[in-house]
Amino acid sequence: MMNDDRLLIKPGEAPKDRYKIDTSDGAQRAIEEEDGISFLDMPSEEELSLDGVRLIEPLLYRHPILSQICKPCEFPLGDDVMMTTMRIWKCLRHYQKNWKSGVVYYLTAPQIGVPIRVFSIRVWKKHFMTLANPEIMESAGVNGSVEEGCLSLVLDKKVKGGTRTSHFSTKINRAAGIKFRGIDVRSQEQISGWLWDLEAIWFQHALDHLDGKMIVDQATRTERTFNRELLRRLDRERRKRKL
Repeated sequence: MMNDDRLLIKPGEAPKDRYKIDTSDGAQRAIEEEDGISFLDMPSEEELSLDGVRLIEPLLYRHPILSQICKPCEFPLGDDVMMTTMRIWKCLRHYQKNWKSGVVYYLTAPQIGVPIRVFSIRVWKKHFMTLANPEIMESAGVNGSVEEGCLSLVLDKKVKGGTRTSHFSTKINRAAGIKFRGIDVRSQEQISGWLWDLEAIWFQHALDHLDGKMIVDQATRTERTFNRELLRRLDRERRKRKL
C-alpha cells in the first residue's frame, strides 16, 4: 500500500544542502513555502508491486510518437494516466536493476508509446518526481556544459563477454535554473518550485519530449553527420523491433 510520506526539496547554498527529506507534519506545511516542493516519491517495491504491469521498451529514434506534441491530461487524472505512470515506473525499475551501461534520470510517457504530458525525473539521489502537465514558469541563467543522452538514442548490442552500448549525445544550452509547476501524479495536487543544475536540465530534456523534440533535433549538422551510421542503426533496430 502506498504511504503518504512527502519528499521535501528546498534549494540551499550548496548542492549537498539543496535537498532535505522531511516526512513530518512540517512537510505538509512546506507545500505553501515559496521555494519548497513536496511530492510523493515513486513507490517502492514493498509499497506497490508492478508484477502485473507489462514492461515496455523505450521507443527508438524516428518513431512517429516521439515527434508528436503530447496531449494535456484532464483533471482529475484518470485510470489511463495512472496506468501510464505505472508503466513508466516499471521501466525505470527495470533499468535501475538491470542496465549496466549508465543511469536513467528521467522517462516520459511518449517514450513508452503514450502521447500524454506525463514524465518522471530523478530529483534527489534515487527519488523520482512524477508530474502531469508540467510546465516552466520562469528560468534563470544558462548551462551548456552538460553532455545529454537519451534512452531513445541508445543501442545495446550483445557481444562476446558482455554488451556493447552505442549512444548519441550532445550539449545543449539550457536554463541553469527553472521554476516549474505541474500535477504530482500520486497525490493529484498541483506543486511548484525551483530546480537547478542537472535536475533543471533533466526537466527541460523531458519537457522537450512532451513537445515532440529530441536532442538529435537540436544537435549541430556536424554532430548528426558524425553519428549518421549510429542513427541509421537505431532506425533499423526500431523497424526490426516494430518500435
